[in-house]
Amino acid sequence: MLNVSTPEKRDFYEIWEEAYRQQVENYTTKNGDNVTVTKNEWIDKMPSILTMQLNRLSYDLKTSKAEKSLHKLPICKVIYPDRFSFKNRDVVNQVRKFVESKRANISILEHCLK
Repeated sequence: MLNVSTPEKRDFYEIWEEAYRQQVENYTTKNGDNVTVTKNEWIDKMPSILTMQLNRLSYDLKTSKAEKSLHKLPICKVIYPDRFSFKNRDVVNQVRKFVESKRANISILEHCLK
């Protein structure tokens, strides 16, 4: 089961990936150092049924109120879960690094255009 939030301007795969990758702060290493690490979860065997639980509520600290997200979550007719498969993790990590660098470049270009 995937437990995902529905922020605006996100696609299905980004939200799914966010559910499987989490930042863990203050992780203590064997040397006793506190660091921030990324925890990845991988699928060994693909499920025959994929269940998603959408979290549409968020809490706004400024207003001290709960807010409901009305943003749509587009679901593809065909889902390709291979990017979450344990056997593909090395290739997927290489592609993630490449995409992150390109997104950083896009961000820099957008900032320059403003």
